[in-house]
Amino acid sequence: MRIFSWNINSIRIRGDLIRYIFEKYNPDIIVLQETKVKNEEFPLQIFTDNGYKYNFINGDSHYSGVAILSKIPGKILPYKNFVGLPSRDIAVSFDNFELHNLYVPAGGYEASLELTKFAQKIEYFKELIKWSKDYHLANQSAIILGDINIAPEENDVWSHKQLLTEVSHTPLETCLMKEWINDNNLEDIMRKFVGDGKVYSWWSYRNKDYKKSNRGRRLDHAFASGGITNNVTSSEYLHYFRDFAKTSDHVPLIIDLKGVSS
Repeated sequence: MRIFSWNINSIRIRGDLIRYIFEKYNPDIIVLQETKVKNEEFPLQIFTDNGYKYNFINGDSHYSGVAILSKIPGKILPYKNFVGLPSRDIAVSFDNFELHNLYVPAGGYEASLELTKFAQKIEYFKELIKWSKDYHLANQSAIILGDINIAPEENDVWSHKQLLTEVSHTPLETCLMKEWINDNNLEDIMRKFVGDGKVYSWWSYRNKDYKKSNRGRRLDHAFASGGITNNVTSSEYLHYFRDFAKTSDHVPLIIDLKGVSS
């Protein structure tokens, strides 16, 4: 089975890249964040025409929206709606595992708990931690992935020292994320295959020559819990997607699994 996940940053303008994904990678499941489209306006036809008959959408026309588009039948699970924010999570139960798609709030541009956006992000993550404990996530056979909007380790950012006060890499955020990972025995299935060196999944649009400056951050993650961990056979960030015209500021990740229904 192949899972393809991407913060697409507006699905309306990515039609050509979606077709490229079908042709190049033929994933069994496509997972999207930041679709920026209402459910009734989601471009489903392009997916159904290419074999994605089981589609689960939690849309929003502004800054969020998530979706799981599948060739494999599944059952949608209840929305989490942490801190009352809709359209930032969606989960589906398949025969052998659960797939949880998260789009954590970015948190604004200033790391101050006195500011609504950053405080909301912190509360969002605290609610994620509580939900994971109550749900016994460590004992579930699950893949949890998406745009987590936190770069937890030094090699997840271009400069650990310079970004310690920047949203996405502050000690408060990274400690919360590590607590969540450790408490639930989550395996970082991206690091498992890409190694421990500098790896990024996001580069700001403001950097015109993003390759030259290479001021990236690894904000997009995939984790495994429970029995599914040993089924993951490979993972990769598709960095070249950042070079396409009219692309997202995030790059996709792709995961291959064995021994699960496809």
